[in-house]
Amino acid sequence: MSSLKTKLIFSIMGCIALLTLVLATNTSYLNDDAVISYKYSWNIVRGYGAATWPGGPPEEGFSNPLLVYTTALVSWLTGGNSIYHVISAGRWINHLA
Repeated sequence: MSSLKTKLIFSIMGCIALLTLVLATNTSYLNDDAVISYKYSWNIVRGYGAATWPGGPPEEGFSNPLLVYTTALVSWLTGGNSIYHVISAGRWINHLA
């Protein structure tokens, strides 16, 4: 391959990687599965256990237990128990994954 062609390919790949990084960190979209997971994490952090609603029976209504428990652990360790803190912790964990 010529040097110019190689540089062009790497430039395009770099632009795509940069665009992906910008879009991944600056979007505000949350799908319903993520919101359900964050709700369970929030209840775990507040001491209600893996329940849909505070005071409700424990149940597993989420599809990704690793995200739920990791988000709850990070939120608990950093001292945040508001829903906004839990969502921020979960989004950062998703970006690191």
